[in-house]
Amino acid sequence: MTDGMSREQKASIAFQNEEANRKASVEKEALANQKKFADDLLQMMSDFDKKWKHVPKEPFSDPNSRNSVLIREKHESILKPLRVRYHAEQQKWFNGSSTRKALQEFNDALKRLRYDRDDFKELDILNNDDHFHYSLNWMADFYVAGRERKHKEWQDDNSVKSYLKAKKDFDELYVYIQKTGNVELLRDALRNPVHALQKIRDAKKIKETTMERGISKEKIISMGKKKIVNNGIIYVYT
Repeated sequence: MTDGMSREQKASIAFQNEEANRKASVEKEALANQKKFADDLLQMMSDFDKKWKHVPKEPFSDPNSRNSVLIREKHESILKPLRVRYHAEQQKWFNGSSTRKALQEFNDALKRLRYDRDDFKELDILNNDDHFHYSLNWMADFYVAGRERKHKEWQDDNSVKSYLKAKKDFDELYVYIQKTGNVELLRDALRNPVHALQKIRDAKKIKETTMERGISKEKIISMGKKKIVNNGIIYVYT
């Protein structure tokens, strides 16, 4: 195809092909770097989880599971349709088997939710609306009290206290690296996360101090680009 082209035309095509190859190579390298960064972040999280795997799992970690209003709504959504169905079947003629089945399903649901308690022996949950709503409120508070107690016991465990402090530090480090894309800091974090976190805090302290002394943002950026070396630590502002 190039036989009839001039030397300049051939050189132009060669240059375009070279540029296309270079661009493709750059894009491929960028994608590889992004994947490596994402993989290293996952490795960082995995290392942290392995270190603290001995800590008991947090009970009822979702605050919604300890919310009496939401618990009551959930119980009502289960029990109310069964209760309504029983009353509807009861009104029908010659439908004793369906009524008994509806009653059994309602009682089974009460048992699953632990409403078959001595506290409710004098109540007619099935037929009395006031008793039904009272039992819903009582059980919602009962569920919350038990779950809050277990959650507090978990928080008071010494190993959990240490874990929560470490998790707070880890989250600070992880979020910073993820937000800034600081590859050098990520490598440091994989080797020594405590040291990497200290580098972040030291850098922030220097930035706050320089701002208090009236040093401009441009000056700080300039200092960051040049890399400040202090006691063997390199601070990079990103």
